Amino acid sequence: MKTYDVKRTLYIKAPQQGYCVHVGDPCYRSKDKPEMIEPVYSEARNPMYVHPDPAKRIGAYAYMPEIYTRYSDDNGQTWEVRGEVRTQDYNHLEGKHSYRPGYYFDPDNGLMVAMYMSYEIYASQRNKERFSDEGLSGHTRQMWYMISRDGAESWQEPKKLIHAGREYDAEHWGPGLVHGKSGGSAGPPSIKLADGTMLSTMTINLEDGNKYQTALLRGRWTDDLSDMEWEFSDYIRISLTQSSQGACEASVIELTDKRVLVTMRACGDREEKTFPSLKFYSISEDGGRAFSEPKPLTYEDGSMVWSPSSYHTLFRSSKNGRLYILANILDEPTYDSEPRWPLCMAEIDEEKLCVISETLGIMQTLPDGLSEPLRKAANERRKGRRYSNWGWYEDSVTKELVLVMADQPNISWEDWTSDNYEYRITIPDK
Repeated sequence: MKTYDVKRTLYIKAPQQGYCVHVGDPCYRSKDKPEMIEPVYSEARNPMYVHPDPAKRIGAYAYMPEIYTRYSDDNGQTWEVRGEVRTQDYNHLEGKHSYRPGYYFDPDNGLMVAMYMSYEIYASQRNKERFSDEGLSGHTRQMWYMISRDGAESWQEPKKLIHAGREYDAEHWGPGLVHGKSGGSAGPPSIKLADGTMLSTMTINLEDGNKYQTALLRGRWTDDLSDMEWEFSDYIRISLTQSSQGACEASVIELTDKRVLVTMRACGDREEKTFPSLKFYSISEDGGRAFSEPKPLTYEDGSMVWSPSSYHTLFRSSKNGRLYILANILDEPTYDSEPRWPLCMAEIDEEKLCVISETLGIMQTLPDGLSEPLRKAANERRKGRRYSNWGWYEDSVTKELVLVMADQPNISWEDWTSDNYEYRITIPDK
């Protein structure tokens, strides 16, 4: 087991009892100034979700009582809230909502794009084709984008994200995607290819019985830089005999040979345990349009990388050029989305497309002072503490990998309170 230098400090304290603080990916908003932006939201359990009267049950398992944006002018040393603080009330969740935004800065032209998902919650459609413990109506999920020309100080009016082509419009906004019948969500661009194409990962639910599918969203600036044009890749599908939820929450990176690598979370057979949860990968040789048949991620000897159906990140260090994966990596199989500890990091061999076992190291495992309920759950390989859904960036000065992650939960899952911590990971020189 490799040892990495990890420094952990409190980032944002939960503002009140029952709130869990999440931070999206912090993003630089200037090429030569230490200016940054980050989305923040608090999450709380929705008591109406389990109301004793079924007619009054509404919305998701959790809701977001606070959503806001923080700005830094000193490379993340200090932050301040700027702009509107949006709120949700669990008594009034029915109707239209928007998720927190994600940001991308293009150093080639100084422009920024923000992307966010809109969705609708209706009691009559609660938990339709449910994803894990999320209760949002997947068939109303749709993407929007905004452009900033002054480092996120101001934004142009939001536009619906629509796939290129005459047959697509605000309702039929992508292949197989029709508002009210199917839906999808995407993050902001993760990487930019040499030809100017920016790639985002996308989770698609066509509600056709195949559960979730993964796509890449290919974005390009128009010639006059006035707007962006969008193109969807082919959809990547994992058989339901390999994943009970399909393929979702992907991460993307460009390999040194210019191929595009996508990794995806996949959930095991929770009931019969005929197949485990794993991470799958697929390769594109044409810039993220078409993809190879997905395969499970393994170590160099062919053994499986045991991992729950959970969030993960591919990261290439500008310090040493190596490709890393951050994920919950276990020493035995699981068939669910738990446990989400420990959080590990390892290198990926770009030729063999496998995890290099000797580089595997633990970033965060269960603390000694874990509460008795969480310790009991952890011993039973259930929820325990969850180290997942982090935001991340590479510090432009120190070249550290920086994670901002909820310590979820502080005491118990019934209480939900969770502070957010910063992890600074020193990347080896060579």
